[in-house]
Amino acid sequence: MVSDAFIWKIGKKTVGKNATRMAFFFLIIGRIYNEQIIRTLSNSIESIFQTIAFYYFLKVTNKFDKNIIILTAALTVAFMMRNTSPIGWPPVLAVKILRDKSLIPFIIAGITIFIPVVGLSILVDSFYYGMKDFPVLSSYNFMQANLTEGLSKYFGTEPVYFYVLVVLPLIFTVAYPSVLGGFIVYPKDQLSKWRAGGEPPYIFFLAAFYLAVFSLIAHKEPRFLLPIVPFCALMLGYFIAKLIKQSGSRIKKAITFYLCLAIFVEVVMGLLFLNFQFRNWEVPAYLQTKEAAPHSIYAMTALD
Repeated sequence: MVSDAFIWKIGKKTVGKNATRMAFFFLIIGRIYNEQIIRTLSNSIESIFQTIAFYYFLKVTNKFDKNIIILTAALTVAFMMRNTSPIGWPPVLAVKILRDKSLIPFIIAGITIFIPVVGLSILVDSFYYGMKDFPVLSSYNFMQANLTEGLSKYFGTEPVYFYVLVVLPLIFTVAYPSVLGGFIVYPKDQLSKWRAGGEPPYIFFLAAFYLAVFSLIAHKEPRFLLPIVPFCALMLGYFIAKLIKQSGSRIKKAITFYLCLAIFVEVVMGLLFLNFQFRNWEVPAYLQTKEAAPHSIYAMTALD
């Protein structure tokens, strides 16, 4: 609910109210997004904190105030939970610093907010492990295991195009062509406004850079895209809202059919996945009926 409230605020400031309403339509009916955002995943909390951070990022000026304090605190918490979370932020922070001359406030925030929050996180992790190995640097352990030792490859590797051609189409289903349209139309329109003194296309910069970098990482999972799904939905909403505004009655009827089709597809997919995806629970349920429990279970994926 907190995340949705901030997505609504971000949408009104970036793509407009009508486009945000359209974005929420697809976020609400999206089976995979809702299935993952409510789970106890670090990606879910990371996504919520990044959404909150982005709202206050839009309000940052060249002053050290509550906006940059909340932005820095939220981003730091997300970073300490998942070290890959800031990947999409370098271009938007660079544009903000150059455009609004906010380098000094960011330096102050780094000293007064970032360092203390990182220190507190290290203290909490060390306390959890009994303080015997103080300091416990979970971020270092994360980077060493996943990057230096490359252990993430044992969870599976996917090609570079996997997110663009597999995961995002799976998340947005029939609406994915409109996502691609949003990635083209929104930055094009916003860049024209930027040259005239308006706001840069920050949501495009963040989503595109995040997607590009994560596509280069060998191990890929749908949950890794959670932080940018709302931004993709906002650009999708912008694309459809612009079509409705500029088109005649026939196009509007086609879009109405398009929205109904999206609902139908999500309902059908939901029924199929509920019927088949969770059948793996039948295996442990069956084993529990045995008098003597097996010593170990190596695999329980091949179900007819």
